[in-house]
Amino acid sequence: MSANKRRFTRVVIEIPATLVLPGETRLTTQKLTNLSMSGCLFPHENEPIAQGAACRLEIYLVEPDQGPSIVVDGTIARSEQGFAAVNFSSIEPQSLYHLKNLIRYNSKDVETIEQEFNSRPGII
Repeated sequence: MSANKRRFTRVVIEIPATLVLPGETRLTTQKLTNLSMSGCLFPHENEPIAQGAACRLEIYLVEPDQGPSIVVDGTIARSEQGFAAVNFSSIEPQSLYHLKNLIRYNSKDVETIEQEFNSRPGII
């Protein structure tokens, strides 16, 4: 899919994050790929994850358990060896605020980001 058909701009960001799967399985990474308002590509070294599995993404703005974080619920859209594509489904207002700022401050095109935020205020 070309970038101009996507609903939201993606950013690559080096930030710790945890993907929590059913059964409380936890996968961690230091770098999220293609983070957007609607999902992300989560790199990992485990076996592929079942498509459609419910998950929770925790993005740590500071050290884990030391301050604010972004928590978003989602589902696994697809998974292959080395990554899982996560579609976001729900987010609390405080996490939405932090997610918007994280994307805004890591984007190369802030004007486009602001237009996206104004035309699509949520994650879906």
